[in-house]
Amino acid sequence: MEKINLKLTTISKVILSPRDSGALYKDIDYSFLNYNQGQELSKEVNMIYPFYSYTNRALSTENNIENIKYYIPASSLKGAILTNLKEDDRKRILLFNDININPTDISLENLFKYQYLDSDTAKIKFEKFFENVGIETLQNGTSYDFYINLKENIDFESILTDLKSKTIEKLNNYMRKLNKVIKNITDNKTNVNYEFNLEISKELKQVIDNINSELNNINDDEYILFLGGFKGKINSLNGEINIDDIKSGFYLCDIGDKKYLPYGLIKLKIENWKYL
Repeated sequence: MEKINLKLTTISKVILSPRDSGALYKDIDYSFLNYNQGQELSKEVNMIYPFYSYTNRALSTENNIENIKYYIPASSLKGAILTNLKEDDRKRILLFNDININPTDISLENLFKYQYLDSDTAKIKFEKFFENVGIETLQNGTSYDFYINLKENIDFESILTDLKSKTIEKLNNYMRKLNKVIKNITDNKTNVNYEFNLEISKELKQVIDNINSELNNINDDEYILFLGGFKGKINSLNGEINIDDIKSGFYLCDIGDKKYLPYGLIKLKIENWKYL
């Protein structure tokens, strides 16, 4: 048996939620919650999609989130790391554990989404999606130590290297799509919303710059990947894709100072490797 100790760091915000099956309803499951970020929003929205927790929050009068036992499920982590592995036997060799999350690293916020990016006539919108729904998110810039047990010898670093390569490929597809949208905006001078959309194109260019900046900050011994939901359809697809076939909107999160990135970007680093 081998034990690999790793560090997980969130680059952008992460959403891991049971969604509708675990939704919390205002004045039934909560009145307000004292998040470091999002306390006022908890009073405004009618429903909350919670982050995974061991705490039964149904019909709860608990307003102090520090008493909620949040965690990243082992299954979510395993699915994200082993997404490119097709052999079930190899997947069973790696044993994952839940990661306990500090409640102060959880915030409540609305989702924001770019819509009508592929329209030749519409005014592109970047606005709240599910306006009356708050989403609990794990903040960017947080780090957690965790470990994986290996029942048999396996080249785990090659799995992470392949995952890193595939994630960069996804992000390149994402940026290709945004560049295509920007070109369509600038070329479509007859659109009645041309001037407005031209300003949006500058925002989209900044998103591309933000992604490239984060990629440039990834060291050789760090492995970037996606974890959780709302990362967008393009970032869920592997391999070469036809970006013209992707018509869905783009969810983006503000990681500070109006710097927007796709949801769910994290990086891993192997701290040490022990034989048990």
